[in-house]
Amino acid sequence: MKVQSVFETEYVALLRNSQNVHVVMIIDFDNDAGRREWFDQRIADDVKSRVFVIGSLDNAEALKRDLKSTFEGVGKALARECQDSGLKLWKTSQLGHNDNDVRRLSEIVKPIVFSEK
Repeated sequence: MKVQSVFETEYVALLRNSQNVHVVMIIDFDNDAGRREWFDQRIADDVKSRVFVIGSLDNAEALKRDLKSTFEGVGKALARECQDSGLKLWKTSQLGHNDNDVRRLSEIVKPIVFSEK
């Protein structure tokens, strides 16, 4: 819940001051079906389209174990999938519940982060 507290005290004002700001909150859902709804209810409507809540269904250790990788390896593989639009790893049991936020995030961030110059 610290993530939500920091978001409310530090990032909401930043989002409201600039339409170019986006926030990604990375959390452990701890197998709590209501956690996403709890976060969604606390994100103000005027900034909601630029806020993303993603994370493992259980916790980061479970994700690392399921993907048989290091944290760095998991991060690189997930970023690579966003670049390639494959999103196969994002559909695994630990990450599949992030589908809506991952798709929205990919659409917004891909042209910025992975632009070809």
